[in-house]
Amino acid sequence: MNGKSLFGIIRKKTVRIVALIAAVFFLSASGNVSATVTDTEALFMKMVDDLESMGNGFQDKGLSLQADWFYAQAGVAVSSFRLAVAHIYTIREQQETERKKKEAEEARRKAQEEEDEEDDWEDLIVDDGGWFKALENIEEFTKKIDTLNAQLAPLAAQMDSLEAVRQDHEYNLWHYLAAESPASPFPWLFEGMVAYAKNRRERASECFSYASVNYNLAQIGKTIDFGFLLSMTASDLAALYNRLVAKAAALQNLYVPRSNNYPRHFMNFDDVYLRLLAKESMEANPSDMAGVFAIFEAAVRANPFEAANFAGCTLAAIGTGDVGEAVYYLNQGLLIAPEDEALNTLLNMWKEAAK
Repeated sequence: MNGKSLFGIIRKKTVRIVALIAAVFFLSASGNVSATVTDTEALFMKMVDDLESMGNGFQDKGLSLQADWFYAQAGVAVSSFRLAVAHIYTIREQQETERKKKEAEEARRKAQEEEDEEDDWEDLIVDDGGWFKALENIEEFTKKIDTLNAQLAPLAAQMDSLEAVRQDHEYNLWHYLAAESPASPFPWLFEGMVAYAKNRRERASECFSYASVNYNLAQIGKTIDFGFLLSMTASDLAALYNRLVAKAAALQNLYVPRSNNYPRHFMNFDDVYLRLLAKESMEANPSDMAGVFAIFEAAVRANPFEAANFAGCTLAAIGTGDVGEAVYYLNQGLLIAPEDEALNTLLNMWKEAAK
């Protein structure tokens, strides 16, 4: 069985999983399809369980690299969901705090208005100097406000800086998850959901479009609807978060999450795109085989069922002089595609060189 036929079988088996993803995150354009929070969570967990089960099947066959591909997708799906729930919980808490603050301010304002109505406004204005004295007091008050604003300006700048750091940290978390499973659309999908919840609509639209390009979602042609999460109470979000934490912990017992420093890109799920990128890189800068190897390695992470990705890794590793990596990827490729022409050519070259 060659690499392509094996991957073809995997793609057929994942049709059902893709359908489940559609049920969880998309509604029909007419808006007639809906799901309760409980139903949505159940479908999501079913999808994760299916990914785990398929990983177990490959683990039983001794194909740990392929098993981890499924485990990583399951783990990243849950971790992305959990991160999104945490952000929305924080937003909900901030909204509740702001609501209570406004209610308190409104109550104080009404109380002050009632108190003012009982006072003699003429005495308040004319007292001790009349109108001109009142104006002098206003000018003095304005100067004090200006002084206070000047003193607060550095603090405001510091707060802006802290917010920028916080956003950068959040950005890096999504990048880490995307690197753990380049095949998964969920980091883009849930980052978009959080951006939408924060009224960063341009970023939300960008993330949603990136997720939809992924072939796991691109075939669905539905409209994203995250209303079920945005309408949840803080206590319900906290309970959901705890369930996702438990699920993530169970998945981490199956594999060791792996990441890399390859730049995040919305096309990193597509090994065909990555192989073309490696080819262009090699033609543009033949001496940078380390860079070419990084791209081919990303292609293996995206699709460890395609023999061409392992052949590319092997060839690039030879170019960098890393014998260990070359042997590793050659052997891994032959495990899934023992009759692949390119891999066997590399194997024969290796045998000849060893004579």
